Amino acid sequence: MDSGQMDASDYWLDMERGDVPDVLKDYAVRSEAVRNGPNAVLGLRYGPDPRERLELFKPDMPGSVPFVAFIHGGWWKGGRPEDRACLAPHFTERGIAFVSIGYPLALAASLREIVDSIFRAMAWLGANGVAHGLDLQRMVIAGNSAGGHLAAMAASADGLAAAGLDVHGVRGLCAFSGLYDLAPLRGSYADEWLNLDDATIADCSPVRKLPPVSVPVFLGIGDGEPGGFQTQTKDFASLLRQSGRSVETAIVPDRHHFSVIADIGAPGSAPFNFVLKQLGDQTK
Repeated sequence: MDSGQMDASDYWLDMERGDVPDVLKDYAVRSEAVRNGPNAVLGLRYGPDPRERLELFKPDMPGSVPFVAFIHGGWWKGGRPEDRACLAPHFTERGIAFVSIGYPLALAASLREIVDSIFRAMAWLGANGVAHGLDLQRMVIAGNSAGGHLAAMAASADGLAAAGLDVHGVRGLCAFSGLYDLAPLRGSYADEWLNLDDATIADCSPVRKLPPVSVPVFLGIGDGEPGGFQTQTKDFASLLRQSGRSVETAIVPDRHHFSVIADIGAPGSAPFNFVLKQLGDQTK
């Protein structure tokens, strides 16, 4: 993968789109309705930081159920787990729980601390998931943008070991618009809050921390996303294939960096179908 510096304008191009505020507001409004539903479990804390919290949305059915552990984006310095609850309903309708995970944000936390926080979240799920009706042998770890990076770290062999999770319980990694090689961000606008050094790049780049061979991977991207994101997705997929991993990719038409998030929870979309393939439709 090319480790040359990424132009910050390449990454931030989508922020100039006029429809971005409307897209994000729509996610927040729809998420609030889901959070007010009868099967929402809110305010779960997995660590000492106030942002170390998660929300659980459960299907209306007895017994333990498979689940998606989802990590939001926001360039590691923004975003809230509360605003991604809108992705849950079509999963819960099919008997799949949805967990939306928050984490400390930069600059208050370093990138390494953020990654460690996600490991704590996964360890909390491993220790407490059964009590909340989750089947720890049937999970997909997912995320978008910075959350795609964090999901890839959580699903790495090192991440699963740090969380104490059974490798065979992770049925897939589903990442959209992720950043998998941090080297190109060094010296970019994003480095103002990442403060990347050689050790952090080595320890926190998914290209250096691959998932176990047994974990299938889905990588998606919108066709209207900046070139930097598209290159990262293409190159990470190529690396995974070359190393013997099972990889599916999708370039979603008519989607930019923010509108593509909705596809993760949309029936018939490539990421939704990937999750169903790995976890099954529990209502059938």
